[in-house]
Amino acid sequence: MNVHAEIARILAGIGAVDLEAMEAAQQRLDSLTKPPGSLGRLEALAVQLAGLIMGAASRRCPVILDGFISTVAALAAVKMNTRILNFLIPSHLSQEPGHGPLLEYMELKPYLQMNMRLGEGTGAALAMHLVEAAATIMQQMATFDEAGVSGKEEAAADEDLSYPARTDKHK
Repeated sequence: MNVHAEIARILAGIGAVDLEAMEAAQQRLDSLTKPPGSLGRLEALAVQLAGLIMGAASRRCPVILDGFISTVAALAAVKMNTRILNFLIPSHLSQEPGHGPLLEYMELKPYLQMNMRLGEGTGAALAMHLVEAAATIMQQMATFDEAGVSGKEEAAADEDLSYPARTDKHK
């Protein structure tokens, strides 16, 4: 299966923003923040992004987070439905001071740590290659049986080539 075609097929099925999810995100935001409209357009964009994340997750589509703003929106979505965590892929650790604690709070580990802070989606663009590679490996890599890899008997014969056992110091 062509990974690019599969990704295109999934993205084509996402459709428009989930209006119910967006409304739920707006209600949650209203209950936690200043009066509606106090942040202007940024408030509406945050609700839309949280709704987009919720909509993608409801369709079992992974969401690559790119930095602080998308991670804040993801946290809002997760607060409404913790199962969304299963679909979040944190691309990188941003240099924004709050990004690390947000990821830690959601127990997400970023794929990349490259001191990025520009905000143009570069972390997601880089992480996408890792996601595509992982998908390709999952789809195309042979199992031990399919590849004819030997069993325990032959592995035991190679034992003298293995690394020394770990000590308590390495735990």
